This record gives sequence, C-alpha cells and structure tokens, in this order.
Amino acid sequence: MTFNNTKINPVIETLEAARYWVGMRDEITEGLWAHYPSETPMSYMKWVNNQPDGGRASNCGAYYRGYVYDEPCSQNYKPLCEMP
Repeated sequence: MTFNNTKINPVIETLEAARYWVGMRDEITEGLWAHYPSETPMSYMKWVNNQPDGGRASNCGAYYRGYVYDEPCSQNYKPLCEMP
C-alpha cells in the first residue's frame, strides 16, 4: 500500500479496531522507513506519539486507529492493501 498522503487516513480510519500491516519497514537501514517490497523511501507517515520506538526489535509498520506504529514483523496482523 502506498501510505504516502493525508487523503488516505480518513478512508482507513473507518476500519475495525484491529492492527493492519501497511507495507512499510526499516529492516534494511534502521530509522529509514520504506515501502515494502519496492524499498522506495516513505514520504508520509502519521506516527502515534512516541513512535517509532522499537529499534531493531520492531521493523514493520502497522496501522491502528488512525496512526502508524512500529511493530515486530512476526506479529499476525492482516494486510491493508491498495487497489488500482
């Protein structure tokens, strides 16, 4: 999902109260968040306060109630996908 602008947030804020993977990670270079799998740098992220905070333990981005959190990539969340 191209999670890169403020127009997307109002649409996905209506989702059920669950965490979703949003196709972003900083596994290659800590602190440099990029789209997965293209590794294109992220240009917009609406982080919740005090995030990202996971260091090397949390390298994948998850969406929850309007914000992005860094989470361990091993979590069993549903993917949030973008349709053409």
